Amino acid sequence: MVAERTVLSLITSHPGDVLCLMLFAPLALLQSKLQRRKGGKLWTAAVAALLISLETFLYINGRLIVILLSLPIIVCSRRMCVPAITGGIGSGKSTLARVLADNGYSVIDCDAINRELLLPGSPAYASIIRKFGAGIVLDNGEIDRAQLREIVFNNEARRLELNKCLHKYIGLRVIWNIFKYRVLLWRSRVVLDVPLLYNTPLVFVSSPVVVVVSPVESRLERLMARDGTVPRATLQNIIKAQVSDDVLCAWGDIILDNSQSQEEFVERVESLVATL
Repeated sequence: MVAERTVLSLITSHPGDVLCLMLFAPLALLQSKLQRRKGGKLWTAAVAALLISLETFLYINGRLIVILLSLPIIVCSRRMCVPAITGGIGSGKSTLARVLADNGYSVIDCDAINRELLLPGSPAYASIIRKFGAGIVLDNGEIDRAQLREIVFNNEARRLELNKCLHKYIGLRVIWNIFKYRVLLWRSRVVLDVPLLYNTPLVFVSSPVVVVVSPVESRLERLMARDGTVPRATLQNIIKAQVSDDVLCAWGDIILDNSQSQEEFVERVESLVATL
């Protein structure tokens, strides 16, 4: 109760200070994101000027305590932006993530988070059962991923329902992991591995965005070799449901073409490591 009264007192007595503190976090995050992008120098300078203006305004008005409070907010917010890997299923994201992990990167794997959310006891588990019925539950209580995949990738409406159940929890876990690695553990090499990044809120904490592309037929061959139990038609439906390579290439910052041999792709990946 004392803490609540203190916060309420601060908000009511100094609303301008609270507003400034609320602005520092998104501005610092935006500055970090722009700084990592090609051609972002002008916008980075503009955001930096805005941050300095806010600090100057506070100094002129004698709000030194607010300036001190803003410093850790700015530092932590700037560290919340990390490189991201994206691309269609079977494009080669896992190979890229593996090479980065071998080079000391902590990889935040959204596919792994997605699998965890399908386990009993996860925050998304109950809502998925309500949406899709008890028929998708195995004898051990786990969700039958193969059956669920067949349902959602043969019905667009059902796929969107599943995304609605999962995406908010995936986003929260990603933000927590970025905070853990970049702020609590103070690691410099952290990367986000996320298949569905385009037009999602995770874009705001991702820069630069590395897009891995590969011809559809090559992707199908890799997927069939990796897991022959999934029908080819289902894999084709999964690929059709995802954002096309053309759209991703026009949107991403760095494009990695995985249409050649595995050895050549790994060489390109290794040359990329030092630039992220």
